[in-house]
Amino acid sequence: MGLDELADRVWRQVDRGELGQAFRLLWEAPEGVDPGHTRKFTRAELQAYCGNEDAALALLVDIQDAKAPSAMVRARVAASRGDWESALSHASSAAEGPRGVARALLLAALANIELRRPEEAARLLDRLARDTAVEALSVAALRARLVAGDSVGALTRVADHAREQGAAGIEAAAWGDLSTLHRSRGDATEMRKSAVRAVELWDDMATSLPPPLRAGFWSDAKRRAIRKTSKRQKTEAVLPAPTGLAPLLANLRRLASERDLSRLLTLITDGAVSLSGAERGFVLLVDERGALEAKTIRGAENQLGEQTAAFSRSIAETVLIDGDPVITVDAAHDARVQDYMSVHQLMLKSVACLPIESRGRTWGVLYLEHRSSSGRFSGTDLSLLRAYADQAAIAIETSDLFERIETQRQDLERANVALREANEHLEQRLHGQSEVLQRTRREIARLQASTPEGDRWGLVGVSDGMRRVYELLDRIAANEVPVVVIGESGTGKELVARAIHRGSTRVEAPCVSLNCGAIPEGLLESELFGHVAGAFTGATHARDGVFQQADGGTLFMDEIADMPGRMQLDLLRVLQEGRIRPVGAADEKPIDVRLITASKQPLRELVAEGKLREDLYYRLAVVELELPPLRERRSDIPLLCDHFLGRIAEERGEAKKRLSRAALQRLCAHDFPGNVRELEHLLVNASVFTTSDTIEATELAIDAGRTAPTSNADIANYRDFKDAERDRILAMLNAQGWNRAKAARALGMARRTFYRRLREHHIELPKGKG
Repeated sequence: MGLDELADRVWRQVDRGELGQAFRLLWEAPEGVDPGHTRKFTRAELQAYCGNEDAALALLVDIQDAKAPSAMVRARVAASRGDWESALSHASSAAEGPRGVARALLLAALANIELRRPEEAARLLDRLARDTAVEALSVAALRARLVAGDSVGALTRVADHAREQGAAGIEAAAWGDLSTLHRSRGDATEMRKSAVRAVELWDDMATSLPPPLRAGFWSDAKRRAIRKTSKRQKTEAVLPAPTGLAPLLANLRRLASERDLSRLLTLITDGAVSLSGAERGFVLLVDERGALEAKTIRGAENQLGEQTAAFSRSIAETVLIDGDPVITVDAAHDARVQDYMSVHQLMLKSVACLPIESRGRTWGVLYLEHRSSSGRFSGTDLSLLRAYADQAAIAIETSDLFERIETQRQDLERANVALREANEHLEQRLHGQSEVLQRTRREIARLQASTPEGDRWGLVGVSDGMRRVYELLDRIAANEVPVVVIGESGTGKELVARAIHRGSTRVEAPCVSLNCGAIPEGLLESELFGHVAGAFTGATHARDGVFQQADGGTLFMDEIADMPGRMQLDLLRVLQEGRIRPVGAADEKPIDVRLITASKQPLRELVAEGKLREDLYYRLAVVELELPPLRERRSDIPLLCDHFLGRIAEERGEAKKRLSRAALQRLCAHDFPGNVRELEHLLVNASVFTTSDTIEATELAIDAGRTAPTSNADIANYRDFKDAERDRILAMLNAQGWNRAKAARALGMARRTFYRRLREHHIELPKGKG
C-alpha cells in the first residue's frame, strides 16, 4: 500500500467516525522511504482535526521543503480555532500542491460557507464533484448548506444518508450544522435536539481515541460550541430552587473555620453526605498527572469494615471535563451514563456528581451515590448542594493559600536564622587570616551543597542547569511516565534514574540497570526476558531477565540506541502489551515496570539516522531530561570537589583533604571530557599521592592540552608536575609488583589513560613483569 493510498484510507476512517482506527492505520503501516513526509503530514493533519493543535504544529518542526502539506496542517489548526479567514488562506495554498488537493478544496469550500461567500463555495464544490478522490457525501453535506429554500431538509437528508452509509463523522457534522441553522431561525427546541444528536456521535468518536487525545477533541471551536448548546437545557432543568438554608449554613461555618486540608476534606465529605442523605460520599481531587484521586471517603466500607475507593470514574471524569453537574435518579436507565461499564459493575442507582471549582480552577469533584435506591436525590435541594460544592472549592483554595503562606514563612524564618548565624560567624572570624577565610568559604560551600534539591535527589549542584534538572525531577518522579535521560558519558545518567525511582511510588520495589551496549546481541534477548532451562546450549537452569527482576519497580536501560532493530521491535511489543515471553517458554508473563532509558544522543536524532524505530521513540520519549556536561556547570565544581573529598576521606578513614586556590582554579579551567566521573578520578589520584592535607595544582593529573592556563604559575609548574606524575606512576608500579591493572586502580585512573601515561613517560616494563 502506497503512502498516498494510506492517507486516503485514513481520511475515509475519519468520515466514518473511526478516529482510533485512523491513528492505528498510521502507526501499524510498515516503515519505508517517505521522501515527501506524507506519513508525518497525515499524522499532523489528523492531530489538528482532533483538536490537538500543539501536537500537530510540533510535527512540522524541521520540515522546510514541503510548503503545501504544511499549509494543509495549518489550515486544519485554523479551522479548529474557528479562524476561517486563515483556514481559507492556508487551504488555498495547500490546493496548489501535488497531493491532498481534494481535501484542501473541501476545506476551502467549508471556509467560504462559514465566511458567507456562497458563490465561491459553489464554484469549489462544482470542481470537487468531478474529483473521484472525494466522497460524494462530503460534497453533498456542504452543498446542502447552500440550498436557498430548504437547507434544513437538505441537511436532514444528508444526515440520514450518512447514517445509512455508516459515515458517522459526516453525520455528526450535518447535525451540528442543523443546530446552527435552527439557532439562526430562533428555533430553540430543534437547535438543542440537533446539538444532542451531533454530540452523541462526536462522543463515540472521541471514545475511540487514546485517552490523552480525548480532551483535545473538544477544543475544536465548532464542536465546543455545539456541545455547550446540547448541555444548556439539561443543566437548567435539573436544579430546582434552593430550600433549607439552615443545614447548609451550619456546614459552611464549619468549613470556613478549618485551615488544615486533610481535616477540611473530611468536613466537606461529611457535610455533603449529611445534606444529601447519600449512602456514600467521596471528595476526588486532581493530582499532578491530571487524574482524579479519592482523598476522603464516607460510607464505602466492605464486609471487613475497610474503606474502598470504588466509584464511577467515567461519571467523575465527565463532570471534571465538562464542568457541569450530573444528577441521575436511575443511572442504569439514564441515557447520559447507562453506557458506562462502572455504572453496571457498581450497580449504581442514584448519583450526584458536582465540580469543585473556584476562580477558573477545577480542584476536583464531589461525588455522592446510592446503590440501593433509585430517585434518592430527587427530593434533595440540589441547588444548595451545588452552592455547597462552590463554597467547598473556596475553602480548599483558602487552605491551599494558607499552606503555601506557612511554607514560605517557615522558609523565610530558616533563611533569617541562617543569615544571622552567618553574620555572627563572619563578625567573629573577620580578622584577615587566610586560613580562617578558607574555612569560611568551605563552610559556605558546604551549606550551598546541601540545598533542599540536592539532598532530596541525592545529587550535587546548584547551577542553573542542575536546578532545571531538579524542577523536572519534581514533576516526573511520582508520575508513571516513560523518561529518557540524555547526557554525555560520566554526567550521572544512572544516578538520575535511581533518583527518579526513589521519588516514585515504586521506591520499595527493585531498581534494575542494564547497559544495552555491553551485552552481545546473541545474549540480549535472554538478558532482557530471561530463559527457561534447556532453552539453548548451556542453559542448565531457568533465569529471570531484567524485566522480571524489576517487576513492580523501575528498569533503567542505558545506551538504548545500541539495541539491535529486532530487539527494538520486541521491546515495543512488551511496552504495548505489558507481557514478556522468556526464551524457550510457551507462555507469556505479565510485568509491571516503569522504564527509564538513557542515551548520549537525543533520540530524535537517532530516529533520523535510522538507529531507533520511530514508533519506539514515541513510547520511550514521553519526557526527555537532559543532563548538562560538567563544562557547562563549572560553578558546581567546588561543590563536587568538597563532596568527593569528603567521601574519599570517609572511605579511607583519614582527615578530609582540601584544595589549594591554584588547584581549584586548575580544575575549574579544565574541560572535563569525562565529566563528573573524570573529576572524581582526578581527586582520588591526587588524594593518594599528596603528602599534606592540601592538594596543590601540580598534584592534579590533568592533561595540559585540555586545560586553559589560568596563570603563569600553572605554565611554569607544568614540567615539574609531569615529572612528579612520572615518579608517582613508577612508585605505584613498584608497590604493585609492576601489575599495571592494580597500579591503575590504585591511582584512580582508567586503564586506557594509565597506558597512555606509560607511553607518554616512556615507561617500559622489566622483562618478566606485568
